Amino acid sequence: MTTQVLLAACRRLGIQLDVDGALVTYAAAPGVMTPELIDALRVAKPELLQVLPRLAGMRASVGQVPIPCSRLESCGGPGRCFSCGDRHEHPQAYGRCTWCSIAVEAFYATQHADEDGIVVAADAPQGRPA
Repeated sequence: MTTQVLLAACRRLGIQLDVDGALVTYAAAPGVMTPELIDALRVAKPELLQVLPRLAGMRASVGQVPIPCSRLESCGGPGRCFSCGDRHEHPQAYGRCTWCSIAVEAFYATQHADEDGIVVAADAPQGRPA
């Protein structure tokens, strides 16, 4: 299961994921977390540790910048991710890094517009360790 598929499945099931240090945490209704889903979270943990903080940064950037940005102080450009500022593998590459690309996909999947058509970000609450 890819990280994108896992994030989408968690969103559909109402599972909220977060990072607390080196732990991936979750908040879910009783009975939602199956052994298979917990195993999938464990397998994807290295990727989730990269993606979830970026996703939280994008949620926090709503209303502050025109596009989702995982770090407001980032300075992208050739060779750097324009969302987080991390270096790309190729010095002339431009755009988002792999982790920010996954995070922005999840970000847009969780957005909704208020009555004025303004995009409102979902909260990223704390939960239990996975």
